[in-house]
Amino acid sequence: MSEDVANPRKAELRRLVERAETIEQELDDVLRPARDALAAGAWVSSAARPFEEGLQEARRDLLRGAEATTTALRAEWSTTPARIPAGEPR
Repeated sequence: MSEDVANPRKAELRRLVERAETIEQELDDVLRPARDALAAGAWVSSAARPFEEGLQEARRDLLRGAEATTTALRAEWSTTPARIPAGEPR
């Protein structure tokens, strides 16, 4: 009977989940300088409002994508066995 060993894929997925969570938290700040500048009146013209709306849409898209990535990685991590047979390909 073969002995079970730690599944390296489980550890790899844990690292990816942690990294994705960090990126997800940091993404909200990526467009903050532009949003703050617009809110402070840095650009006043007929094109400023559509630009600001586009900026908000881009922010929502970034955050949705990051959240979906983190969710997918968590799901894969939760279904990946912690231990596998020693002879099984890693």
